[in-house]
Amino acid sequence: MKYELSMCLAGIRPHFWKRLYDSAIISCSRYSWEMVIISPNDLPPEMQGLDNVKYIYDKGCPTRATQHGAAECSGRLLMFPCDDGVFIPESCNQAIDLFNAAGGPKDGMVLRYKEGAGMNAPSFPIEYWNARYHLGDGNLRFGNNWKIAPQPMLNLDYYKQLGGVDCVTFECMSWATWDLCCRMQRDGSNFHLSPIEVMDADNYGECGVDHAPIFYAHSVDQQAFMNIHTTSLAESRINIDFDNWKKLPEIWARRWGG
Repeated sequence: MKYELSMCLAGIRPHFWKRLYDSAIISCSRYSWEMVIISPNDLPPEMQGLDNVKYIYDKGCPTRATQHGAAECSGRLLMFPCDDGVFIPESCNQAIDLFNAAGGPKDGMVLRYKEGAGMNAPSFPIEYWNARYHLGDGNLRFGNNWKIAPQPMLNLDYYKQLGGVDCVTFECMSWATWDLCCRMQRDGSNFHLSPIEVMDADNYGECGVDHAPIFYAHSVDQQAFMNIHTTSLAESRINIDFDNWKKLPEIWARRWGG
């Protein structure tokens, strides 16, 4: 079946998945959607048998798992939710409405979100979604008005054409999506801000609960990003090999050892 939206979720917290799924029903009530879950943990019993849920086993790093899932998605549009949050009512409906009205085949959308401990955080300022709000390095090889979308939405076909995220360079999705957004905008993409925030996400702090591997990988990924995007390597960086995820170890040593 062809869906309007694929929610590609690389997650390790199955106790939250049904909550996320239920919130998606309210958020994306006017469009067809699927939730593709990639994880080393089993699908909860209450989600087994749901027609629009697909489960893929993968014990690799988050970028590998995400790309593995994207290869199995069948939506017209693609997004990457997190499993420690919930969708805000009507948010996916409104995001797709705007994308259909304003988005070209190469365009992307910044799916704005809130994030804070206990899902009790204020909204980020609009400037937060500008790349240079976070990185003022004058050597960065990108435009002053470029956007960043830790949770982007874009056409699945275009995502595959670009090669998706760079799993070889980045372990986690944060800097991998920065790199994806840079490659898109270098290719002429326009980014639109979602009309309202799409998700309300939790935050476990630097090393809280199960977050430590992500926290430590983040600084490694940030340096890798800077090594590319402050040099001439960035100037022609647009398309990569979509199957790059297959070059990664099947087990993410940072989390699982080995």
